Amino acid sequence: MPCLGLCLSVLAVQAQTDYYVSPLGNDANPGTKDAPLKSLEAVKYLMRQQPSSGPVTILMGPGRYELSRTLELTAEDAMADRSITIKPAGSGEVIMAGSTTLPSDVWTDFVSPGATEKVNDSAKGNIKQINLRALGISDYGVMSEKGFSVPVMPTEMELFYNDERMTLARWPNEGKAQYGKVIDNGSVPRTRDYSRRPGVLEFDNERISNWVNAKDSWLHAAESGNGGGEHR
Repeated sequence: MPCLGLCLSVLAVQAQTDYYVSPLGNDANPGTKDAPLKSLEAVKYLMRQQPSSGPVTILMGPGRYELSRTLELTAEDAMADRSITIKPAGSGEVIMAGSTTLPSDVWTDFVSPGATEKVNDSAKGNIKQINLRALGISDYGVMSEKGFSVPVMPTEMELFYNDERMTLARWPNEGKAQYGKVIDNGSVPRTRDYSRRPGVLEFDNERISNWVNAKDSWLHAAESGNGGGEHR
């Protein structure tokens, strides 16, 4: 008696995984709609614990997300057949910011034993201070020299107020400070002098004489030949 053989093709269906994120979430949550995570870094951690290579959708609730570092997705996150989609969870505005909002009520008048007396009289009463470490901010970046023949480096920490970049304390606020004479031109790379010997200028100004003990002073110079830069 003849037998009828039946062949079945079994298709593996890759399940899609959704993760929900909210500014009001908690990174200890499972990332569900009712218990969202708070950061994309937490989502990345959970993805790496998930053996499935199916597509992943990250749904972000409305609000502001402050990133302390660049979100980096590597081959470890995007497996062979895993696609990753990041999109808003609804119609609300989603802001991914590389900055931190500083509360206005934590700024105080500048008072520092041993330092307040060194402040010029014209500036006293106009200086405010804030404790960044108390707000969990400890990476201030590094000020670096800027100008021609100087390697491009990431900028140091910047402060913005009402969307306007604030300028570091400086003198003069406008125009240029005039110097008396050049005592030493310093090293000149164009003549193959790469010793980086600093130049020496003489200033005849009483205000500058108060900076003798300054530990971290910078000079922004407009040099001849339309050059310029910032140097320690």
